[in-house]
Amino acid sequence: MVNYPTVASGQDEALPPDVLFDVLLRLPAKDICRFRAVCQHWRSLTSDRLFTDAHAARHRAPLIAASFNGDSDNVHVMDLSGQVVKRLPVAAEGLTTLVWSRLDDLVCVANNSDGRCAVINPNTGAVSHLPETTSPEENGGCAYHVFLLGRVESTGQRKVLRLSRDKSDGRHLMSSSVITLLNEDDAGGGGSAQWRPSGRPKFLVNKYSGVVVGGAAYFFWWAAHYPDQHHRTQLWHDGIVPDCVARFDLETEVWSTIRGPRLVDDAEYINHVWEYMSMLSTSTLAELRGHLVLVHNYGCLDLWFLTDPENHLWVQQYSISYPDSVILNLTRLVKPLLLLDDGRIVIFLGHWGILFLYDPANDAFSGLDTERLDEVGLYTGSLLG
Repeated sequence: MVNYPTVASGQDEALPPDVLFDVLLRLPAKDICRFRAVCQHWRSLTSDRLFTDAHAARHRAPLIAASFNGDSDNVHVMDLSGQVVKRLPVAAEGLTTLVWSRLDDLVCVANNSDGRCAVINPNTGAVSHLPETTSPEENGGCAYHVFLLGRVESTGQRKVLRLSRDKSDGRHLMSSSVITLLNEDDAGGGGSAQWRPSGRPKFLVNKYSGVVVGGAAYFFWWAAHYPDQHHRTQLWHDGIVPDCVARFDLETEVWSTIRGPRLVDDAEYINHVWEYMSMLSTSTLAELRGHLVLVHNYGCLDLWFLTDPENHLWVQQYSISYPDSVILNLTRLVKPLLLLDDGRIVIFLGHWGILFLYDPANDAFSGLDTERLDEVGLYTGSLLG
């Protein structure tokens, strides 16, 4: 045990440092941050790496990073009860969109209109800006940008992927670029790291479907952009079927395409093409316990897990029926966010901006008491800087 400074609990008596260590270790991060104002000794103890590591190991409950509707000044880190445990100011940055990521220690925010992006360390509050796009043609020729933050599994390098929809292209395709973060707290804004071109997916993807699993980023195709037979025939000519997933390898920085679960054979698809396309138009991707999950929302939520990526084997592990009072006429986004140890699933209803907990054991839904949400992501790192 480290020989921590003793802390006076009264005029003539001292609280043993190991007892104080154990007592403070039991408290949530929000309380620890407040107690640091008690005295310098408490601040030193709770800022020590031994304490912060022990606290993170003890308090492993996942946290949710969220942007609230109507509040563009902050990113809010909250627990699963909906209580905000930390606010991260972003107002001065002009970056109002929370970027999906699965890193345990960083949060990414962006402006999807002009392509600016920054990384926040919730532990320290440090904000690091990525280099801005300087080309007028690139800025003016893009309808919007989409960002994902991930990590190369073999090296631990953090990278940000940026997809830009080129509105000057008659086919409205998307180009991509990538940047490597220089270290834990720097996004390359003050260093030599720059955006570099990284090709493009073979088809237009749904900007709400992006997710990072392991060392790759994934996007589902955008069914609404291919509504007629002409567009679909063009895709099939290029070897793309309607349930394809675009995959970007963060290590090799190469795009590829994988098939989604084969729900029907070709003849069945042709006979029910509009029903099938309607289902795909509300489908999205998720990451649950390290698996890529394809979510079909068409009368119920069917969750297909990619259990064997090498052989593209998908297994349906959940089929969730929901009452209209839970998900009513939802067309934009239903995204499973987290599979808890007790089997419950945290689900984000993007159209309404709310979070639900689904309990498969009781086939029951319960809502989290939060303000209306714009964007959400997971944060599993420490909040003690």
